Amino acid sequence: CWAASQGYKCCKAGAKVVLTDSKGKWGVENNQWCGIVQTSNASNTCWASSQGYKCCNGCNPIYTDGSRRWGVENNQWCGII
Repeated sequence: CWAASQGYKCCKAGAKVVLTDSKGKWGVENNQWCGIVQTSNASNTCWASSQGYKCCNGCNPIYTDGSRRWGVENNQWCGII
């Protein structure tokens, strides 16, 4: 998740935008700032699907491959948007 590089977690889906800055959109959960991950616009597809994987619901990276981050959910690799 993009907010991890700033020391914050990503918000859960549906979080309300409280602040927008040069880094992205921010929300608040449990009285702490969190980054809001934008879903892909019209296509609703994720970059990992072209490689046979789903996109993660969360944003805890386990592996970084160049500019792409990977996580694991339900014991399967998934791409982090």
